[in-house]
Amino acid sequence: MSEKQRKSRVLIVGGGCFGLSMAYALAKRGIYNVIVFDRKDIPVVDAASTDITKIVRMDYGSETEYMTLALESLPGWRELDRASRKEFGESCFHETGVLFFGRHGQFGSFERDSIQAFRNLGYSDKIELFETGQSIVARFPQFESAVSHGFNIAYFNKLGGWCDSTLAIKTMHLLCREAGIQFVTGLHGCLSQLLFSDSSHSKVIGIKTSDGKEHFADKVILATGAWTLGVIDTDDMLVATAQTVVHVMPTKQQAFTGTTNFLSGYYGFPSIPSDGRIKIAKHSRGYLNPVDSATLPIRTSLAETATQSLFVSIPRTRVTHPDDTMPEDALADVQKFLGDFMPEFKEMPIIEMRVCWYCDSVDGKFLVSEHPRHQNLSVVSGDSGHGIKFLPIIGEAIVDIIESRDPVRAGVSLKELWAWKRKGSVEEVDGQESRHSETSESARGKNRSHKISAIRAGWTSERPVLEQGHGKMVPLEVLTKARAQANV
Repeated sequence: MSEKQRKSRVLIVGGGCFGLSMAYALAKRGIYNVIVFDRKDIPVVDAASTDITKIVRMDYGSETEYMTLALESLPGWRELDRASRKEFGESCFHETGVLFFGRHGQFGSFERDSIQAFRNLGYSDKIELFETGQSIVARFPQFESAVSHGFNIAYFNKLGGWCDSTLAIKTMHLLCREAGIQFVTGLHGCLSQLLFSDSSHSKVIGIKTSDGKEHFADKVILATGAWTLGVIDTDDMLVATAQTVVHVMPTKQQAFTGTTNFLSGYYGFPSIPSDGRIKIAKHSRGYLNPVDSATLPIRTSLAETATQSLFVSIPRTRVTHPDDTMPEDALADVQKFLGDFMPEFKEMPIIEMRVCWYCDSVDGKFLVSEHPRHQNLSVVSGDSGHGIKFLPIIGEAIVDIIESRDPVRAGVSLKELWAWKRKGSVEEVDGQESRHSETSESARGKNRSHKISAIRAGWTSERPVLEQGHGKMVPLEVLTKARAQANV
């Protein structure tokens, strides 16, 4: 093959949602030789995208660019579901619709803006409004208890639902392999070092893996999720946060069927087909796991080019800490919420309690950009807890940006929206994380949180640290006992 015909060699580090979707989009364009590296087999056991359920919502308040992307993803989800049923005999996408609650007759601004945006886009017929508790119960009798506790106004979006994200990733992985994409996993796929053309670190030419092998490329893309901060400096654009998740086990009489629901930072799902468990999770400011960047081998090699704080938060998962559960404060908060929302949930045994690691961006928007100090290195990260719903199609928009195109949705430039330096400085968004506003007063206790100067300078208040103060975890014995009682 002549140099003119030679395919550009692209190495993607990370085989999660962004990495796989991007790899598939690159392969379809026919001009790239794509290789995906990951430290574990795919689906990676502790990745954010590996889960029993994830919400696939179309609703984004006033952010119609994301709403448009979500609507575009629906045909892709249906196609992915057909593939998962064909190859694995199970559905990865359940189009149940999504029910959004308000309380005491009032919606929040997110719900109001979402309803209006759908009407403006011509989807009024997809929104079913319930302005009385009686109308909610008539349509969704399983929420009678919630209505009696003041959650007496709601709307149902007939579009969307939930996905078995582990199965979705497994299916996308299969499609990638069928498209000719190579995968290197385990020790041979674990990134240990970025390779540069010279000591200035200005140009990336490949990667080195933990087995000592060097892999050269025309382009290296980091799709490393919450682990990104352990690899490269991001100028305080990103932080890894631990978000809390519980599973409760109902009896056969309590099995919860129907729609996904979303309210007040919490969201829940129907009983899953395999064993009936129900997942409930919260999207909040989260918890940190601060580590001195000088102890991280990859970051240490780039110390002279870094501008970020000395400490960074990186994931702490059951891969290295198998006895981890979730913070005691978070469990108390979940139990309080369940008591307020549907007390019957509080009576169900909690058979799983864990954290899920998000890679939060400064403004909740994705980060898709070439690194400003390292040529040929792109960073695709900042999922901020809402990336998986775009799995079937997000790669196309990412590849457009990598190829210097500008995908536009709802009149918004995604290239600018997801840029490294984007509208709204760090200082301008300080304290305005709309989807991360449920920090409790207890989490602000003196000497119980990590200071902003060490973690996310300029745009966040103190956050609790795992296994310190309000981040102290529930003993594993508590979870083990609950599982035994539920015969799990």
